[in-house]
Amino acid sequence: MSSVKSISQGHIVMDQLIDNIAPGPSRKDVQQTSLLAFHEVRKTLAQRQGFIYAQLRLYPNSTARELAMYIGYADPNKVRPRMTELKKMGLIEPTGMRTCKVSLSTAQTWKVRGI
Repeated sequence: MSSVKSISQGHIVMDQLIDNIAPGPSRKDVQQTSLLAFHEVRKTLAQRQGFIYAQLRLYPNSTARELAMYIGYADPNKVRPRMTELKKMGLIEPTGMRTCKVSLSTAQTWKVRGI
């Protein structure tokens, strides 16, 4: 699996995302049906939405600030609007509240639905 940190500013072709989330030794918990669903969903997602969706699959139960940090965005506002859109589309869901590792404040955590 290629390193997420090597991706500059989230400019990535959707097909490359598939390589990053395909099940491997560390992703045995990803069911084939989840991957098939992702392949269907990715057809309708804008590039940045698809990128955030794929990264949330890699980093489940992350806060928006943590996800921004993991993918190299200094500004979490590059992540939050896409997460709001994905939530409205029914593709991600909240998983609870906990102390964010970045802000050290209580924050909402998120995951891709069905995973």
